[in-house]
Amino acid sequence: MDWKLYELNAGYAADEYGRIKGIFALFTTYGVGELSFINTVASCYSPQLGGRDLYVHVDIYGRFAVVQASVFDLEPAPGLTDRTLEQCVKESRPIYVELSSNIVEAKVHSNSLSRSLDISIPSNPQNLENEVADRSLNRIYISRRPYMLVDELADLDGIVQEINKFARTTSFLTFGLTFGGGTINGAPPTYHGVHASKLGSLDFTSYTDSADVVLDLSPLLSDTNT
Repeated sequence: MDWKLYELNAGYAADEYGRIKGIFALFTTYGVGELSFINTVASCYSPQLGGRDLYVHVDIYGRFAVVQASVFDLEPAPGLTDRTLEQCVKESRPIYVELSSNIVEAKVHSNSLSRSLDISIPSNPQNLENEVADRSLNRIYISRRPYMLVDELADLDGIVQEINKFARTTSFLTFGLTFGGGTINGAPPTYHGVHASKLGSLDFTSYTDSADVVLDLSPLLSDTNT
């Protein structure tokens, strides 16, 4: 067994071993480890495409990008590109734009530059917001052992200042998750660090397991949050 520090390097080393010995095996964690290793798998597979399916890359990016666009014609190119960029900003996620080589240096009319991109965040239905706010406040008012749990998406949601202000105002015990540990201001005494259940260096489960209200703010609900 040969250990590698990076999945991509391990993949290429395993591929060379397989070409010599006939077969190889590579063990890695799922999620982030697999995504690094998949480059190697794609490289090994690419000579076997046969029919030269050039759209296979588009299909791959379609699973990871919030939106993708294939720009082959000049006329719709500005509008298609603008709509794709708008989704990139609104969702704070990657996009994929496939640009045909024959229009890379082509010129389009500048009319589209007079229109600003629509990057406004769509508002929630007012009645739904009111209902959620009322139910949340009622639970908070009657709670005796509440706490706040904050994750990394608070930064992407643009509500870091609001969360810190809420923490100061309520004096709720506050914890961060692994990725969100730096989101909360650690100066107030109500901040108790990163909550990792019994696996953390500090175990807060005696309080969290008996809490009656948990405000889980901007969570990244994934067990690959490492």
